Amino acid sequence: MKRHLVQILSALFLYLAILQIIFGLEVQLRNGLIDFEVYYRYGKILTSGRSPYGPEFTQGIPFNYPPSSFILFATLSFINPLSASLLFTGSSILFFLLTAYSVLKNYFPSKPVRFLILALLFQNFPLKFTLVTGQVNLFVLSFLFLAFLNDRKNKPFLSSIYWSLACMLKLTPVTLSLYFLLRKKYLTLLSGLFIFAGANVFFLFLSPRSLYYLTVHLPVLLTKTGSVTTLYDHSLRAFLARVGFSGNLYWSVLLIVLLFILIIRKFTSLGNLSFFSLILITTVIGTPFAWQHHYILTFPGFIAASIRIYRTRFLSPGYRIRFLLTLVSAVLVGMHFRDITRPPTSNPFIISHALIGSLILFGLLLIA
Repeated sequence: MKRHLVQILSALFLYLAILQIIFGLEVQLRNGLIDFEVYYRYGKILTSGRSPYGPEFTQGIPFNYPPSSFILFATLSFINPLSASLLFTGSSILFFLLTAYSVLKNYFPSKPVRFLILALLFQNFPLKFTLVTGQVNLFVLSFLFLAFLNDRKNKPFLSSIYWSLACMLKLTPVTLSLYFLLRKKYLTLLSGLFIFAGANVFFLFLSPRSLYYLTVHLPVLLTKTGSVTTLYDHSLRAFLARVGFSGNLYWSVLLIVLLFILIIRKFTSLGNLSFFSLILITTVIGTPFAWQHHYILTFPGFIAASIRIYRTRFLSPGYRIRFLLTLVSAVLVGMHFRDITRPPTSNPFIISHALIGSLILFGLLLIA
């Protein structure tokens, strides 16, 4: 009975996810994927011989990614915009499906359970938001899944390649240096950082003005204070600003450092996936501006939480508590308001729902 229920639910959620993706993307592709258009435009700027990081491009939507990201974006700029957006979106979905399923296959012997978790991830708003904006997050997460899987199989060089590719597209995964350092995976750590640094140096040679990103633009991004004007920002800094902390930048840095200290103190008693996930969760909430699509990097954490539920005796007190807290966390991270520009409430805890959900998930994973 339980197995049949899981099969029915997994089929239903997968069917709904497919329909939502098809109809949602059909509309958005006609109107344009706003973030992908930024990648495409700046890729064109680079291939035309100009620097995407020049001060003249700081008006409007600036390019907030490392020079190494042009390995992907400059390549796509040689294709016409519609074909490039279709290729980008289709390949990101397929890449995520394959890598996420590979991770699930390592932990869940039951196929229906794997498909149910995968279907639930597709129902999560951060993933939908990623797709309709044309964000690069699915590629980043998929490379991180491969880095984790190859680390688990004790293939350090392959793990370093995939980790460095994720870092090349977005700086967020650089904090996983802590994961490899504490687990004494020195070959993975050094190789990954070398490849990442080498790719960025290469692009700096191609476009010396890109140094502006490292010396001016990046420091400004990192020291940005919290915003309280819209629901878009789910960072810790924004939450602290909403509750009235004037020095939200400094308090945020202090709290993030404390969270990392907690992770370091507990890492020997944590499973590898939980340790990996805790670093990503802390990094996401500690960024200067956390859009809800950034919270796609909490997905490894939800997989880790699901593993603990799966391995706990069904309907025992521990099972019920884990299930309830994981469900609450998933709802808070995965929900959204219909009109994101007009908050339905001034309650900072509700406005920062993705942050609160992530903190609940953090607590669940930290308790071994």
